[in-house]
Amino acid sequence: VVYAAGTLETGDARDESGTEWYTELAGVRYTQSNAFVVDAGKIQPVVGTFAARRYSTRNPLIGIPDGYPLQYPLGVQASGASGPFDYRAAVVSLPVQHEGYTPEPTPTPRPAIGAGFTPAIGARIGVSATWGPYLNRDLAPTLLAGRSWRAYSEGIYAADAQLSRGYLELHGELARSTYEVPDGEAGIKTVRGLTYYTEAKYTLTPRLFAAGRFER
Repeated sequence: VVYAAGTLETGDARDESGTEWYTELAGVRYTQSNAFVVDAGKIQPVVGTFAARRYSTRNPLIGIPDGYPLQYPLGVQASGASGPFDYRAAVVSLPVQHEGYTPEPTPTPRPAIGAGFTPAIGARIGVSATWGPYLNRDLAPTLLAGRSWRAYSEGIYAADAQLSRGYLELHGELARSTYEVPDGEAGIKTVRGLTYYTEAKYTLTPRLFAAGRFER
């Protein structure tokens, strides 16, 4: 299967005149069985589960959680499901990165993994992680304390859960991050962070629902 998704912007109301096309997803998928699927190209993020809901009516809210990056790295991924278990493992070109929080990353291969368990229809818990360099090769040597940009690593470790019962749908994710940063003569220190969100949707009638999100 060959697939692609993107955005086309044009018109006089744009910040810049002209027309631009943004490619988000673009890849090739080979399916041997439900337990073994290979994707190659510009794929959706492996960490977390929000990406699968971004274009879907399963995401009833405007906007996205602050901790979710709008990026689609180049990569190769193997994924699948067998019984109540599912998995995904990939080598991707970009770290989990939020524009404005960290420098724009230089693409470099890094691992990313995820797994889930579905004990019953409508309930799932999962974990995912990625680690590796996250900085830009063009940063000034004085900012890197004389080390290579590859010497500083980022680690993201996430858990997610979803539950549906009757007309109620619940989603949530929590991610713990670690960033290695320069620390002058002391060398490298580690900065840690935490982000999470929970969402709820309740369908009142076939044409009316209420939804909300709480996040950090």
